[in-house]
Amino acid sequence: MGKLRKANRAYIFLMGDHIEEVPMKHTCEWHLDELSGETLQDFPVEIFPFWTEKLKKGQYVHIKSACRMPAEAGDEKEVLDNLGIKSILMYPLFIGSVFSGMIGFESTVRSLEWLEEDVEMLRVASEMLGRAIERKMQENELNLHRAHLEKLVESRTVTLRKLNEQLLREIKEREKAHQQREQYIVELKEAMGKIKTLRGLLPICSGRKKIRDDRGYWQMLEIYVRDHSEAQFSHGFCPECVKKLYPEVGEVDDLEF
Repeated sequence: MGKLRKANRAYIFLMGDHIEEVPMKHTCEWHLDELSGETLQDFPVEIFPFWTEKLKKGQYVHIKSACRMPAEAGDEKEVLDNLGIKSILMYPLFIGSVFSGMIGFESTVRSLEWLEEDVEMLRVASEMLGRAIERKMQENELNLHRAHLEKLVESRTVTLRKLNEQLLREIKEREKAHQQREQYIVELKEAMGKIKTLRGLLPICSGRKKIRDDRGYWQMLEIYVRDHSEAQFSHGFCPECVKKLYPEVGEVDDLEF
């Protein structure tokens, strides 16, 4: 592009986020093979107030001859003289709506009056470059956002996995407790089934004290009670029966055998 427009140099400068603090970075440059000498390097923008204000407003800087620069551009004239730059054409570079650098041509051999075609070429190149950088920045931002979301998802996944494992443990513990409770109920029912109790009215003989069972048979009292409960009997005589049946024994409280 520089060779086409008869320039000795073509370059791109980009700056950081803070225009007053970060130097203008010499990003890339093209020059003729036979060219020698110094070139513009990284520099704080405040040393070029004349053309920096114009560039920030979206205006291009067209210096036909460095020796004829106005008095208010004294700082810029001194730098160009020291570098042997005769003519310069610079166009602002915006990323979105933010002034972010410049693209330009230089001539170190002779003074040049840059044409409208030169300005248009820089304008198109500046806009294309600005859009490309903006897309790249957006892609980087999206990638950072995606990486952040992936970390969040991973963190949430780990948390959910732990909660799920804890829930499964609680379910198993509850199932185990339920099974134990059911087993206790079964064992309790079995134990209750072994307990024999006597309920209701029992038909008993007033004379011999026999009890009539459900089949209509008369049974001895102790046999009936033994068969229908957990009670056992031990036989003996009360004091009255002892006197009646064994008068020779004498006075006793009771007699067991």
